[in-house]
Amino acid sequence: MIKEPPYHNHFAGMGTRFDLVLPDTYRSNGDEVFRQIKVEIDRLEKKLSRFLPDSELTYINQFGALSPVKVDQEWITILETCRKYYISTYSCFDVTLQPDFGKDQNKLSGADNIIIDKNDETVHFADPGIKIDLGGFGKGYAMERVSDILRLHDIKNALVSFGESSILALGKHPCGNHWKIGVQHLFRPGENIFVFDLKDENMSTSGMPGKNGKLRYRNHALINPVNGHPVNMLRTISVKSRKALDTEVLSTALYVSPPDKRKKILSGFPGSEVIEAVYTDEGKVSILAIK
Repeated sequence: MIKEPPYHNHFAGMGTRFDLVLPDTYRSNGDEVFRQIKVEIDRLEKKLSRFLPDSELTYINQFGALSPVKVDQEWITILETCRKYYISTYSCFDVTLQPDFGKDQNKLSGADNIIIDKNDETVHFADPGIKIDLGGFGKGYAMERVSDILRLHDIKNALVSFGESSILALGKHPCGNHWKIGVQHLFRPGENIFVFDLKDENMSTSGMPGKNGKLRYRNHALINPVNGHPVNMLRTISVKSRKALDTEVLSTALYVSPPDKRKKILSGFPGSEVIEAVYTDEGKVSILAIK
């Protein structure tokens, strides 16, 4: 009997490439799992994207400052979760955008300025300039849903990648007890600077992404939600944790947080492993474990 090769499929979703590897799954079953995952990610993109003109988030951003906007229970859960992360990261993880926040300190910013009415199922913005951006949350939330689908189908071993910066690894690699997932060098794609062993765990990397061996322009940096200024540093933060949302939130929050807040933030996420890679302009890199 000829053994089938590992199931592998991919598509473009939520602004990046999605890859699924199922080493112990036949193609017929793999195709059905893949179809369900794609349907769910397409649904979430239409819900959570601020770039799609007809998404639910676009509608909330357009009218949330004018009057309470009716939303479904999933939105209530999402925004309450974002607010909890805002608090647990000491304001370093924030899904609100406020274009003038860094220039005008009278402007309100922060996830605590999203007014949630659970009884009426509405959301409202406390300041007219506030918008919601779930870029640092959406992939983690989608990974949670992907994990649910895999477990529903009793998939024991799987590797899921969102643009190589967000990883879910279930079970073990066919040739070992873990999935070995590397953190790539910013200047030299394909070269790993650190390797995590993942088993029923997630990994996320935030920072200045490399592209074709070169760094992107610095105005692509993450924004510090505390002062509204961009964080322009040649470094990445990579996080390993059991929960996909924790990895996404932590990698973003620790990237923008000042050093004196890091220990306090990490105390709320026990069991997480964090690596910081700091680069010189010449491409030399130093690796530091954050504890």
